[in-house]
Amino acid sequence: MKKMILGLAVLALLVGTITSSQNLTAKEDSLEASTALFRSGIKVMTRNIYVGADVDRVIEGGLGELDAVMQQLFSTSYPDRAGGLANEILSARPHLIGIQEASYIAGNIPDMGYIEMDYLEILLQILGAYGLRYKEFRSNENVNVFMPLVEGSTEFYIQLIDYDAILVRDDVEVSDFFTKNYEANLPVPTLGLTIQRSFSAVTAKVGKKSYRFVNTHLEPVPESFPDVIYIQMGQAQELLGYLQAETLPVILVGDFNTEATRSAGQTYQLMVNTGFVDVWTRNLRRRNRRGFTASHDKDLRNTTVTLDQRIDLIFVRSNVGFCGWHVIGPVYAWVVGDELTDRVWVEDYQEWIWPSDHAGVIARLWIPQF
Repeated sequence: MKKMILGLAVLALLVGTITSSQNLTAKEDSLEASTALFRSGIKVMTRNIYVGADVDRVIEGGLGELDAVMQQLFSTSYPDRAGGLANEILSARPHLIGIQEASYIAGNIPDMGYIEMDYLEILLQILGAYGLRYKEFRSNENVNVFMPLVEGSTEFYIQLIDYDAILVRDDVEVSDFFTKNYEANLPVPTLGLTIQRSFSAVTAKVGKKSYRFVNTHLEPVPESFPDVIYIQMGQAQELLGYLQAETLPVILVGDFNTEATRSAGQTYQLMVNTGFVDVWTRNLRRRNRRGFTASHDKDLRNTTVTLDQRIDLIFVRSNVGFCGWHVIGPVYAWVVGDELTDRVWVEDYQEWIWPSDHAGVIARLWIPQF
């Protein structure tokens, strides 16, 4: 099979992008009219772009699940999904984007040949075709797993590397990039590997104001393994320790895998009790007040919206306030990837699928600084 990297992304861009970008531009025009007084602010986004398959099946069930997981991976066609993700970014043109599950996949597959997909490179190429330029800052590797596909042979294999990333619009000044893997991580003895998580940070100057922008992806806590909460909490505590002495306003985004509604998760409560404001709770937009972001079906083919949790979050800690209450200014936030019209068409399967198993969140913020 031909090398699947940037060429496929061009096809994803050309199929049906004109209509979708026009619709999204109309939504953005409406938003711009309602936020005209706050153009000096900053616009940020968090987006889990999803590897494309339920890899937990391999973690829990071993290599016997690998074939089924790989079939799902190809059926969710990331190059097509990347076109939908790029449209979301086009609709808002955020200054800064936190990306989770920015995978790199390579392998030699029986009956297919060599394949290679760098999710960030594909997304950035499509954005470039739209005229949008973003600089990428990748985290440390979270997972780097190499698996043989034929027992006793090294010829056929699949490799997955998981990153997170910060994307910075090219008109934004950046400095002091930092990335670190957490000390708290999840061992998987059945596969002989450890799943690491990380966080990354940059200092970004937008207009005359500077911010510390931070992106992370915390360990999920399966119902069948509730003790993983101690790993997730440990990661959050490490992150808060790193940010404790930061004097710039902090914008912290990511897939936190902690419930922010109903009975809020322990990690969410830790964040807000440590002085971080969940911007959704200050949101001035009335539409979609619940703001759910997770989850669509793992094959991305659900025909009704199944989102029922808010775990993709944007936090702010300003340097203005008193008695632990932080002044963060007006907030206009909205969810993307949560409506049936946000799905993308996959020509090979003649089906509509979601761009990711998560929805994303975009927020326009005005954070005072003294």
